[in-house]
Amino acid sequence: MLERAQTCEAQVAACIEQQRAGASCPWTQQLVPCVKNAAFGVGPQSVYYVACDLSSDPLYVLDLESGRERRIGTLENLRKRPNGLSVSRDGRTMMYAKVTSQNDDLMLIENFR
Repeated sequence: MLERAQTCEAQVAACIEQQRAGASCPWTQQLVPCVKNAAFGVGPQSVYYVACDLSSDPLYVLDLESGRERRIGTLENLRKRPNGLSVSRDGRTMMYAKVTSQNDDLMLIENFR
């Protein structure tokens, strides 16, 4: 699985370089219609993201093989200023910035599946 994730990351990096050079990627497709700013992260076989929702900050996981998505929770206080999120290579840990007042707290979620 780790090898596959590294291959996918390499393909995405190559696509970004192609786009910077003015070319397009033939395999590019929209996975999710609306993700809140940069609030997404790529795991081994899934993409984790916060969907656009005005009332809450729902966290979803999209399985890249099956195409199925499911809601796995809600991130607290992300709404004001999303700073993205990051998923570990093994897909078991996630980090995101949580707004608490004027400053941010960095949150670590282990074994969130």
